Amino acid sequence: MIFNRRDLDTKQRFGIRKLSVGVCSVLLSTLFLTFNTNQLVHADSTDKNNTGAQTTEVTRDPQSARNSKSTSHIEQNQFQSRSEAADTQVSETKDLAQTKTNKTDLEIAVKSSDKTEEKQSELELTQVKKPTEEQKSTVSPANLDKENQTEIETTTLKLDKANAGKLDAKVFAESKVTTQEDTTPILLSTPDSPTQMVVAGSTDNTVLADSVSANDTPAEVTVNYTKGQQVTFEFVDDDESGKVVESQSQVFIEGVDTTITPALSLPKNYQLAKDQSIPTGYSLPEDFTDADLVQQIHLVHAHGVTSQYTSRQITVHYVYGAGEHAGEQAAQDAVLDIYYKRTGDTDLVTNTMAADAPWLFDSSYNEDGYQNGYKVVSGDWSQLPTNWANVVASVPTIDGYKAFTSGDWTKVGSNVSTVAANEFVNPAYNTAGEGGETISGKNSIAYTDAAIVYEATANHTIYYVPAKQTETRTVKKYFKLYDPTTNTYKAADVITLSDGTKQDYGQIDIYYDRQATRFATNGSTDPSKWTTSYGDWNVDTTRGNLGVKVVSGSWSDNLTAGSQGSINMPSLPGYTVVSQSSDLGFLTYNVGQINGGSESFTGTTGPWYYRNSTTTFYVPNSLLQKTITRTINIEGQNQPITQQVTFYRTAFINADDTEIVLAAVVDNNVYKREFGDNVWNHESTDKDGIPTGTWNRVDVTKPGYTAIVDDQAVTEVAADSTVNPNMSNATVNVTYIKNAGTITINHAKVDKTYSGDPTETTIPNDITHAIDKTDSRITWPTGAEDVTLDNSDFSFANEDGTALTNIPVNVGTYHIILNQNGINKFKNLDPDFTWYYDPKTSYVVYKINKAVPNVTFQGAGTKTYDGTAINNYTTPIGLAITDAPNAGENSITLTAGTDYVWYATDAQGHKVGEAIKTAPVNVGNYAIELTDTGKNAIKNATANANNLDWAKAKISGTGTYKITEATAKATLSGENSRDYNGLAVSTDDLYAGTNGNITVTIAIPNSNETISYTLKNDDYTWDTPDHVAPTDQGTYTFTLNKDEVLAGLQAAIAADPAWKGNVGISADDLTGSATFTINPATGTATLSGSAYKTYDGKDVSLDDLNSPDGDIEVKFTHYR
Repeated sequence: MIFNRRDLDTKQRFGIRKLSVGVCSVLLSTLFLTFNTNQLVHADSTDKNNTGAQTTEVTRDPQSARNSKSTSHIEQNQFQSRSEAADTQVSETKDLAQTKTNKTDLEIAVKSSDKTEEKQSELELTQVKKPTEEQKSTVSPANLDKENQTEIETTTLKLDKANAGKLDAKVFAESKVTTQEDTTPILLSTPDSPTQMVVAGSTDNTVLADSVSANDTPAEVTVNYTKGQQVTFEFVDDDESGKVVESQSQVFIEGVDTTITPALSLPKNYQLAKDQSIPTGYSLPEDFTDADLVQQIHLVHAHGVTSQYTSRQITVHYVYGAGEHAGEQAAQDAVLDIYYKRTGDTDLVTNTMAADAPWLFDSSYNEDGYQNGYKVVSGDWSQLPTNWANVVASVPTIDGYKAFTSGDWTKVGSNVSTVAANEFVNPAYNTAGEGGETISGKNSIAYTDAAIVYEATANHTIYYVPAKQTETRTVKKYFKLYDPTTNTYKAADVITLSDGTKQDYGQIDIYYDRQATRFATNGSTDPSKWTTSYGDWNVDTTRGNLGVKVVSGSWSDNLTAGSQGSINMPSLPGYTVVSQSSDLGFLTYNVGQINGGSESFTGTTGPWYYRNSTTTFYVPNSLLQKTITRTINIEGQNQPITQQVTFYRTAFINADDTEIVLAAVVDNNVYKREFGDNVWNHESTDKDGIPTGTWNRVDVTKPGYTAIVDDQAVTEVAADSTVNPNMSNATVNVTYIKNAGTITINHAKVDKTYSGDPTETTIPNDITHAIDKTDSRITWPTGAEDVTLDNSDFSFANEDGTALTNIPVNVGTYHIILNQNGINKFKNLDPDFTWYYDPKTSYVVYKINKAVPNVTFQGAGTKTYDGTAINNYTTPIGLAITDAPNAGENSITLTAGTDYVWYATDAQGHKVGEAIKTAPVNVGNYAIELTDTGKNAIKNATANANNLDWAKAKISGTGTYKITEATAKATLSGENSRDYNGLAVSTDDLYAGTNGNITVTIAIPNSNETISYTLKNDDYTWDTPDHVAPTDQGTYTFTLNKDEVLAGLQAAIAADPAWKGNVGISADDLTGSATFTINPATGTATLSGSAYKTYDGKDVSLDDLNSPDGDIEVKFTHYR
């Protein structure tokens, strides 16, 4: 059994459990054990085939429980068997506190014998120090001292079950164990469910147990022990909130002075707290409390002076700040390690040095590659001071680049440093003085996160940018052609190159350079956000002709640095050169004085002579003059009539020299101008500044025709005195049209159903007409829009427009057209006006449709059931045909069973069952309906088929057929009798004997057949005062009980299939009566028995016959 160290701070309860090999049925005593500090408890099982001793090993965990007290109270608890996973009842056990024991091993031997095999088996518990895994068991906590409310601990041992079957179960169950403290016995249970045995703390070395043999009588054992209590001594760390550093436990006897073994010793790197000492012995009070079971010795951390060492590293990074390598390393980093040391008071437990111990530069350190406290890791360091001075790294030289050692990146917070980035503060820097100066011996913050100036930080950067910038400024003088027809510009190739090719511009190059002056990272590590500043641009006179080179075109000879000039402009036939700005201030061909600066010849804004490009335009001469022409073309004339007015203007260039602008000169004064796309030279007297001219009137009338200009009817082309440059050339086309109109008629389609009567074929009175001009621009003859048409102006015609001589009657499609009478009403208005009417396209559709016959199927008949079908119908079966003119009489004949059939119907008129092809004879409601064959006979009718649509005939109607139920009559008659028997007359009596003839006869109507009905109880009623069956002698009459017998009579009728449903009977159909006679009955007297008397010479008397010794009696039998 194993004591779990974690369980020692809780209540523990221990018991005997089942083992895998069975239960040993023996008598055990309650044992109180103590354990050494290094012992554990185990349970071991022995092979069932081994008849030798069995051993269970017991050891004790070195840590024992706190806050416990010995008691002798007994409680019950439940434990679970690990092998069977089921709860077993725990017998009352003696639970005492665990205490510490001497190191002597504890041995318990329990033996049992088997009488049949005469062999001994033994279970032995032995204390050992190193148990095997198979010997281990579990521990369960329990609190057994309920009376004193104190916690105690027990140790539970599991017994081996290997020999349980060899022992008597009764002996096992009735054996008892008691203790010295308490005489209450603990009963052991059966071998299959053994009692858990409790072992409590004891200072005794060994405890013996008696053995119990099979079939033995119950036994009792008393165990003597001495109580003890475990006490723990704890060393606690007051500097860490009472943390337990070490502890040691030992069992003490109450009131006994005991030496602490082994002796307590002070933990390493600790010292006793104030007023604390280490005890050598201890006496547990007899009335001890929980506080007495834990003794604390308070400690504090020991301190001493120690030294700590570290190194700090500083680095100078060399990085390209601009150019194609921006952001890349320009040279190897310069890296330097610097050695530091501090000495101070140190907590020896936590190895924590006092925070105020200063870190100081150790210039005396010359090991591990250090010299005077410095170790060069990489790069060139030009100054490594041992006295007060800055640490300085070299700045490499890179051809074509300039190094920047300070800027917006050499700062901490907002504090920008004035010290170059290749310099660092002295390693002793601390800013401890009031003015920020360094004081010797104070903590150095150089090269740490605490640094407040850039030169004290650990990482510096020097940026390299291109030392100067050069640029060539190109000046181009472009030439463009303006196309007024598309309002677009295109290159004018007027410049001839040395190879004879042409291009649209002349060019000179001007050379400039400037020096780098400033670099900034702008607070970013992204090279794309870094900026480099340069000085002013100056003309580089070392290049070209004193800074200028002519590339193409013809230029003035004096184009050099400090001078001005121009390009020579080529001429272009048919075009006018436009080179002056619209404000008359600039000319496109000039070049300003060639000097330094950042703006000259760099853009397309500013004075034209300092722009890097300007454009001179060539505009067609025709753009500066405009002739407005009107051409009149008259139909039928070979030559048109032409009229013209001409205007003039001037061209300039806009401020951006991107396009031309047009201007009009007023009163021939060039400084008095008006700009716009459509301005023209004019006099100040012209209205709104627009010059005007005149086109004269032209007569275009023609007899018999209407003249058309621009889709309008006219008589002349009007004069126009407002001709101006804003107008386009105009063309006037004069055409002629002939006067004519079209007549159409309109009405909704007329649909008429065939009637066979020609008087019903009429022309509608509401036919309308419309007249349409062949050209909307002509004028109607007077009265044309007021013509009224009537029926006489229309005629019937075939579909091809040919007029009919007779009124249509038969089915077909016809047209109504305008006849000549109606057409003449229009022609008579103006003989010279042409009218058009087409009867093939303008008409009213008149359609005579087939008549749809309305066919109603009919027939009705009714009768009372007599077993035959209906012969006489109130409405004969047949067809009623309407809406079928000229169809003739009786044109359709129907056959029963083929064209029409019968269906039985329910109370709601719904059809029930299959069709009946012959006239029904049984009672019921029936419907007579046409079959599909009958309907098809109608649809296939041929009478006047050209005008009647039999296929769409409206077929409806259902015939009715009803046979009502026949009524039967039921008659009660006859008589019967019996002798009085003291009982009421029963139904069986009515039919008993051979003389009776009581019958109920049901007469079927229209038939000679009858049905006999046998009465049942309640089918009849007696005429006695209370209508109860008679008992006494007499003759009685009874009649049918109409409320009760009716159902039986109906069932009797329905029993015959021939009458079921066809013949009925009601209460009103019940008649007749019958009689029953009760005859007087005859009684019988019977004498029997015997009597005795002693002879006395007297006659036998009545008293003698009735002597108590006799049994003579007279029995009289009768009915009452």
